[in-house]
Amino acid sequence: MNEQELYEELQDFFAKGQKGVFFENPFIGISITDGKGIILCVNPSQSRITGTNKSVWVGHDVHTLSNAGTLINSGTLKVFESGKAETLHQSLSNGESFFVQSHPVRDPEGELRYVISYLVDVSELNELREELNKVRFEKQEIARTLDFLRNKLSQERRMIYASKEIQSLVSTMDLVADSDAS
Repeated sequence: MNEQELYEELQDFFAKGQKGVFFENPFIGISITDGKGIILCVNPSQSRITGTNKSVWVGHDVHTLSNAGTLINSGTLKVFESGKAETLHQSLSNGESFFVQSHPVRDPEGELRYVISYLVDVSELNELREELNKVRFEKQEIARTLDFLRNKLSQERRMIYASKEIQSLVSTMDLVADSDAS
């Protein structure tokens, strides 16, 4: 879909009272900001993903939210700076983080009218990464223990002795065995 088609789709979306199949996506958070930075609407998935009520967003200026530290590394602000689509890792002051794709939408005259942003939750990915790191650490610990036990087994002798003299002799043999002396 090109920008003109997207612009027309958004005009239709707003004319229908913010109803549309694309907006009701249960897996992707969607926010629409006007060309000045005022957040016009967010879908229920954005509220779930960000862990915030839509009232935190709707009607607020994205510049103000960013300056206040509520929104860290805003995709919408990046679009305002670059004038093109942006993909980045975004986070909030509440610790939630997600990937964001933000796209400019221009009117037929080429003026930036909207920025539409898609948010994908990465908290599950972060949890999986932590679990993977934990498994890797445990694997290293198991490998170290296995090496230690193999080492111990290779050092054990099948000889049975009880006297200190024989123990001393075995220790001397171990020392001599590691040298090149005849």
